[in-house]
Amino acid sequence: MNRKIKTFFAAVSLFFTASVFSFAGEQDFVIDTADFLSSVEVETIEEIGAYAADYYGCGIYVALVDTYHPYSNVEDFSESVFLQNELGTGSEKNGVLLVVSVNEREYDICAHGSMGHFAFTDYGKNLLADSFINDLRYNDWSSALIHFAKEATVYLEAASNGEPIDVPVKEPMEQSEKIKLSLLVAAGISFLMALIICLVQKGKLISVKKAKNANSYVEMEKIHLTQQADIFTHRTESRVKIETSSSSSSGRGGTSVNSRGFSHSSGKF
Repeated sequence: MNRKIKTFFAAVSLFFTASVFSFAGEQDFVIDTADFLSSVEVETIEEIGAYAADYYGCGIYVALVDTYHPYSNVEDFSESVFLQNELGTGSEKNGVLLVVSVNEREYDICAHGSMGHFAFTDYGKNLLADSFINDLRYNDWSSALIHFAKEATVYLEAASNGEPIDVPVKEPMEQSEKIKLSLLVAAGISFLMALIICLVQKGKLISVKKAKNANSYVEMEKIHLTQQADIFTHRTESRVKIETSSSSSSGRGGTSVNSRGFSHSSGKF
């Protein structure tokens, strides 16, 4: 009898141990306390998160909850979820976490670690939200989380190539546009210079008075021109430098990291 009881408890213990390990394995990258996700949807996100952690060294995580209370805001709650569940990959705990709070209808994208901050810049996180915000507005929770996870891998791929998604660099002006602009500037300067010269010359003219008798006109007729010559008194020349090659540089937005080592982008839906 005692042997049967021991065997029974051993079987029960083994069952619960197996269940715990199975539950922990499935929930490595997904937290669904709101219980809105199916097992297939959880598995899909888990596979994406595991792939990102293995291939890029930065985990992708999602948390779908009813409320973030008693925390005062969704960002503090996100950090708590990240730390308490020991999320992140490697010694730096690199990872990006999307938290969605159903009751408050708020979300937060939270990044941690050097790779997490490099891949998910301030500009990038705001842009990343566009991939799932409409799904959240229609309460399509699973689509929102899956779209986030898939799009996050695109950001990690860009970062792994040394080009994180960040503030766009202003494209240099095309050569033809530069030439057109230079010609317009040159024409404007020439017109302005010519106008100034005309005004100055006009001011130097001596007014001609009407003669009082015919003798004055007779004297004028005695004037003979013995030599004619064209004399240039002014010459206007404009020079415009036309670039043959150009290069432009622009500062990137980067990532704002708080004193606890996290960066955020949150909002309502």
